[in-house]
Order: sequence, then C-alpha cells, then structure tokens
Amino acid sequence: MNSLQKIVDWKKEEIKSLPPIRGIEMTLEIGRRHGLHDLESALQEPSMQVIAEVKRRSPSEGEILADQDLVDIATQYELAGAAAISVLTDKKFFGGSIEDLTAVKDAVDIPVLRKDFIIDESQVEEAYLSGADAVLLIADILTIEKLSRLHSYCETLGMGALVEVHDLDNLVKIECIDPEIVGFNARNLKSMKTDIKAFEAVISRLPRAARVAESGIKNATDLSWVASLGYDAALIGTSLLKAESPAGLLAEMLEEARDQ
Repeated sequence: MNSLQKIVDWKKEEIKSLPPIRGIEMTLEIGRRHGLHDLESALQEPSMQVIAEVKRRSPSEGEILADQDLVDIATQYELAGAAAISVLTDKKFFGGSIEDLTAVKDAVDIPVLRKDFIIDESQVEEAYLSGADAVLLIADILTIEKLSRLHSYCETLGMGALVEVHDLDNLVKIECIDPEIVGFNARNLKSMKTDIKAFEAVISRLPRAARVAESGIKNATDLSWVASLGYDAALIGTSLLKAESPAGLLAEMLEEARDQ
C-alpha cells in the first residue's frame, strides 16, 4: 500500500470521531471568533506570493520542528511578507492538530489554510469553526462528485479552497468545478518523490485561476523560476523551516522573485 493510501485510509477512521455533519445553517449559526480572510485575493496581487507553511514533521522528512514555537514562526512569516499561512493539522503522519491552526489564526492577520487530507464535510466544518479561511482539497484522492460537493460546501461557508492536483489525469475533475485557486504539487504523494521540472511541463494545462506551485521549492532561484513560468504563488514549507532563519529566507526569496 502506498503512502497516500495509508493516509486516506486513516482519515476514514479519524473522521468517525468528529461530530456528525451539522449542515451549513447550523455551522454558520455556531459561528467563529474571527472574520474570514480571502485567500484568492491575497494570491492575486501583481507580485509573486508565498503561502508559508508550518508543520511539525512529515513522512518524507521526519521531525522538522522540535522545540521551536510554531506560532512564533507563523508571525515571523507574516512580517516577512507571506501572503498566507498553511498549517498542517494531521496528527498521525505530520504531528499537527486543529489546535495548531486555531493558535496560528489567533496570532496572524492574513489568510490561514488548513492543510490536511480532506475527504468529508465534517472536516470542512471543523476547519471553519476552528478559524481556517481556506482548506486544501486534493483532487487525486476525491471523486469528481465528492470534490464538487466539498468545494461547494466551502463556497457556501465563505471559505476558500486550494484545489490541488499531481496526477494530470485528474485535471478533468478540477475543470468540472472551475476553482478560484488551483495548485500543482510536484511531489507524488504515493511515492513521496518530487520533480520540480514538472512545474514547467504542466503550467499551460492548469485552469486560468490563481495558480500555486507546491513542493520542492528550496531557494530564491527556484521561486523566481516558478514565478517566470506564470505561477501566482508558491506553497513552501520544509525548506523554510529547515533554514537557520525561516523568515529571513522567506524575505530573501520574495525580494529576488519580485525583482526579476
């Protein structure tokens, strides 16, 4: 069984512990402490943007954040010019939690993306009530029908959705829902191998939306390159978190990408 299937199978068990789906009306009635920030608008500024990620570990890299303060890093990212913060909330494989997301949301004034393996409306509701402004929807793990329902659910709640694809055979799913934000993940989540050359090969096939390059971007040269290809933003995690100064590297990358 590949890595992605293991994660999805676990998610099917994990969502059994979540409250039953409340529905749009009840979820909106419960409400949230913070207003919603528009991720699409944040990514469609004239210059290159970055969604800076915080995560404690990953299956491919192992431990990433040991004793470091995840919230402090997120606030430093905001000061360094991040357009949004991505928070890994999966616990079993990435060491995260929904509480991590809420803590980051309390600390920053830019959009916060819940990055997880979303397969059910109950996870979208949990994200909304916990403060997420947007969620990640991975086309490779969802049927067209399920992707469409989850995307519509986000829209009705006023949330954004970053709709991600790696396997180009699944582009048809994305085209069917006409998303505002689409991401191409250069990492094959089945094998966990990354090929950043794929960013160039697929850019012309992605829908006209806010386009996000995901995975494998390690330095200012890489970010400048994906910007030159026509991507509006990049989602960057491990390379920033492993730097001596994550926010310092982010600022350097943004400066070079925007000067080209």
